[in-house]
Amino acid sequence: MSAWNLSHLLARLIERKGATGVWMVSDGEDLSTPDLIRRLARSMERRPRLVAIPPALLRLGGALTGRREEVMRLCESLIVDIDDTCRELSWSPPLSVDEALARTVAWYRSEFPADVR
Repeated sequence: MSAWNLSHLLARLIERKGATGVWMVSDGEDLSTPDLIRRLARSMERRPRLVAIPPALLRLGGALTGRREEVMRLCESLIVDIDDTCRELSWSPPLSVDEALARTVAWYRSEFPADVR
C-alpha cells in the first residue's frame, strides 16, 4: 500500500464527512512477496536476488524453529478486497503498484543518495 494511495483515500473520507465504517485500502493489486521484490528491483534497475525454495520446505523450517507465522506471511499473499471501498466512496487507487514503487524509489534516492549504488 503506497502512501500516495492511502492519502488519496483519506482525503476522500474527509470530503465525505458522513462516511462511516471500516474501509479496506490497497493499491488495487494483490502481490506475493517475491513479486513485490521483483517489481521493486525493476524500479531500482537492479536484479532481484531471490532463491527458489519450495514453500513446503519453508513451512517445515518455520514449524521446527517456532516461526510458523513469519513463514506463512512470506509464503502467502495478503489479499485485500477493496471493492466495497471503491464502490461506496466512488474511489479507486490513483497510482498503480509500479507507479507507486517508482515514486518510492525516486524519494529514497533523493533522501539517501549514498545508499544507492
